[in-house]
Amino acid sequence: MQAIATSSKTSFQALPAVMPEQQLSSFNFYREDDIHEGIWHEGNVYSLNQEFSVRSRLAAYQFAYELAEQGAAVLITISTSRYAVWVGLRAAACQAT
Repeated sequence: MQAIATSSKTSFQALPAVMPEQQLSSFNFYREDDIHEGIWHEGNVYSLNQEFSVRSRLAAYQFAYELAEQGAAVLITISTSRYAVWVGLRAAACQAT
């Protein structure tokens, strides 16, 4: 039996969480001269980064994984109409200072 070597530098903790969108409450907030959609999950605030059609599931997961590899806190929500990729605002605020 051979050991499986992993080449990815992303830990399992950095993988995006996946949640049904109806389990979360969204809100709008003002930032950088624009109104954004946000959600609250496990003590963190997330901003909508990008939406994908339900037919583009693989693209949504790939996009979210790439963000997670860069160190962002990422959450994917699933609904009947979309896959949404959300990025934690705490990391964005830390990078801006």
